Amino acid sequence: MADPSIVEQTRKDIFRDEFDNIIVDTVCAYDTQKWETGIQKDKGKWIIAEQYDTRDLAKIGHDEWVLKHKKDPMLEIRDADVWNIEDSFGEDEDSEEE
Repeated sequence: MADPSIVEQTRKDIFRDEFDNIIVDTVCAYDTQKWETGIQKDKGKWIIAEQYDTRDLAKIGHDEWVLKHKKDPMLEIRDADVWNIEDSFGEDEDSEEE
Protein backbone atom coordinates (compact mmCIF):
# COMPACT_ATOMS: atom_id res chain seq x y z
CA MET A 1 0.00 0.00 0.00
CA ALA A 2 1.23 3.48 -0.86
CA ASP A 3 2.38 5.86 1.82
CA PRO A 4 -0.51 8.38 2.15
CA SER A 5 1.91 11.29 2.54
CA ILE A 6 3.53 10.46 -0.83
CA VAL A 7 0.15 10.27 -2.54
CA GLU A 8 -0.91 13.54 -0.93
CA GLN A 9 2.31 15.24 -2.08
CA THR A 10 1.79 14.19 -5.72
CA ARG A 11 -1.77 15.54 -5.61
CA LYS A 12 -0.54 19.09 -4.87
CA ASP A 13 0.47 19.76 -8.50
CA ILE A 14 -2.61 18.88 -10.51
CA PHE A 15 -4.75 19.87 -13.48
CA ARG A 16 -8.42 19.11 -12.84
CA ASP A 17 -11.65 19.99 -14.63
CA GLU A 18 -15.15 18.88 -13.69
CA PHE A 19 -18.16 19.34 -15.98
CA ASP A 20 -21.29 17.41 -17.04
CA ASN A 21 -20.56 14.54 -14.56
CA ILE A 22 -17.08 14.14 -16.06
CA ILE A 23 -13.78 14.60 -14.21
CA VAL A 24 -10.55 15.05 -16.16
CA ASP A 25 -7.66 14.81 -13.71
CA THR A 26 -3.97 15.04 -14.62
CA VAL A 27 -1.21 14.48 -12.08
CA CYS A 28 2.30 13.02 -11.78
CA ALA A 29 1.38 9.62 -10.35
CA TYR A 30 3.33 8.41 -7.33
CA ASP A 31 3.45 4.82 -8.61
CA THR A 32 4.62 5.38 -12.19
CA GLN A 33 6.40 8.73 -11.69
CA LYS A 34 4.83 9.82 -14.99
CA TRP A 35 2.19 12.40 -15.65
CA GLU A 36 -1.18 10.77 -16.34
CA THR A 37 -4.62 11.97 -17.36
CA GLY A 38 -7.40 10.00 -15.71
CA ILE A 39 -11.03 10.42 -16.72
CA GLN A 40 -14.09 9.46 -14.72
CA LYS A 41 -17.63 9.64 -16.07
CA ASP A 42 -20.78 9.54 -13.95
CA LYS A 43 -18.81 8.45 -10.86
CA GLY A 44 -17.81 5.25 -12.64
CA LYS A 45 -14.43 3.61 -13.07
CA TRP A 46 -11.36 5.79 -13.60
CA ILE A 47 -9.66 5.31 -16.96
CA ILE A 48 -6.06 6.37 -17.54
CA ALA A 49 -6.37 7.99 -20.95
CA GLU A 50 -2.78 9.04 -21.57
CA GLN A 51 0.68 9.36 -20.03
CA TYR A 52 3.26 12.11 -20.56
CA ASP A 53 6.97 12.56 -19.90
CA THR A 54 6.79 16.21 -18.78
CA ARG A 55 4.48 18.58 -16.95
CA ASP A 56 4.22 20.82 -20.04
CA LEU A 57 3.10 17.90 -22.22
CA ALA A 58 0.67 16.86 -19.49
CA LYS A 59 -0.96 20.30 -19.49
CA ILE A 60 -1.36 20.20 -23.27
CA GLY A 61 -2.78 16.66 -23.14
CA HIS A 62 -5.10 17.53 -20.26
CA ASP A 63 -6.54 20.50 -22.14
CA GLU A 64 -7.05 18.32 -25.24
CA TRP A 65 -9.00 15.70 -23.23
CA VAL A 66 -11.16 18.43 -21.71
CA LEU A 67 -11.95 19.84 -25.17
CA LYS A 68 -12.72 16.39 -26.60
CA HIS A 69 -15.16 15.64 -23.79
CA LYS A 70 -16.84 19.03 -23.91
CA LYS A 71 -17.46 18.45 -27.63
CA ASP A 72 -18.54 14.82 -27.13
CA PRO A 73 -19.37 13.83 -23.52
CA MET A 74 -20.09 10.26 -24.70
CA LEU A 75 -16.61 9.88 -26.23
CA GLU A 76 -15.33 6.37 -25.62
CA ILE A 77 -11.89 6.13 -24.05
CA ARG A 78 -9.49 3.23 -24.21
CA ASP A 79 -7.38 2.69 -21.09
CA ALA A 80 -3.70 3.48 -21.73
CA ASP A 81 -2.77 0.16 -20.03
CA VAL A 82 0.15 1.77 -18.17
CA TRP A 83 1.09 -1.55 -16.53
CA ASN A 84 0.91 -3.56 -19.79
CA ILE A 85 -1.71 -5.84 -18.30
CA GLU A 86 -3.29 -6.57 -21.67
CA ASP A 87 0.06 -7.82 -23.02
CA SER A 88 0.63 -9.96 -19.92
CA PHE A 89 -2.54 -11.94 -20.34
CA GLY A 90 -2.68 -12.15 -24.12
CA GLU A 91 -5.87 -12.41 -26.10
CA ASP A 92 -9.03 -13.85 -24.68
CA GLU A 93 -9.62 -17.34 -26.07
CA ASP A 94 -13.21 -16.41 -26.94
CA SER A 95 -12.02 -13.60 -29.20
CA GLU A 96 -9.73 -15.77 -31.36
CA GLU A 97 -10.88 -16.43 -34.88
CA GLU A 98 -11.39 -20.03 -35.87
